[in-house]
Amino acid sequence: NFLKTLNELELLNVIFLVLAVFSIMISVYLYFKSKREKKPNYILETHNIFKKNKSLKDLAIDYNGTTLDNLSITYVSFWNKGRLTINSSDFVKKDPMRIEFPKSSQILGSEITYRKHEKNDFSIKISQKSNSVLFNFDYLDKNQGFKFRIYHTSTEAKNKSNEIKLSGSLKGVKKINVGMAEPQHYADYIFENTVGYPRKWMNNFIWKIYFILLIPITLLIFFIGTFWATIVFFKNMPNEFMHEKEKLNNEK
Repeated sequence: NFLKTLNELELLNVIFLVLAVFSIMISVYLYFKSKREKKPNYILETHNIFKKNKSLKDLAIDYNGTTLDNLSITYVSFWNKGRLTINSSDFVKKDPMRIEFPKSSQILGSEITYRKHEKNDFSIKISQKSNSVLFNFDYLDKNQGFKFRIYHTSTEAKNKSNEIKLSGSLKGVKKINVGMAEPQHYADYIFENTVGYPRKWMNNFIWKIYFILLIPITLLIFFIGTFWATIVFFKNMPNEFMHEKEKLNNEK
């Protein structure tokens, strides 16, 4: 009679189905949340500041006694989005991390503009031999990185043979991804600053019990918070690795 009653309650079956789907979604989310891997990300943008032409024939830029026909700035951001630390020992010696420039261009200088942590020990070095800017660091934990800019005479690339690009290899990393604001970034942010905030003070066993007990509240915060973040924060939430020019455009 009990089973018969359950079969007759269609609404109850729908509720069980929804809970099953939610359980699968939570399992998938927790899997990717706990997955430990190195995820280096970068942003690379070049902006031309000056290009000599007929209308600017009387304007000149001098650099150490040399007149420049072009002046550009390339903004570079590099950080680790993964949960597994990237160490200096992960650098491949024969293929170091670098920003490569066309042979026809001249690198004038470079400077670090932002460091997440001084202990990461970031460094950059201009290599005239390979016409590139090499960069290095001691280690990068999750969401740690840095930004730097490069001054040079190359204009924005029109073809692959003349492009400015990031090159280099890291052990255990198949691909270095182009960084961008993704919905899961905001979902992580909401989770880590609400239900997931006490995680730092709990061991794995207590954390699992805590999380299971709060699943209904977690689901409510997760779905409402993700929707809110997607609508409100997706374009306006600060990104510490965003370039200065992008910040100005967003303010407009």
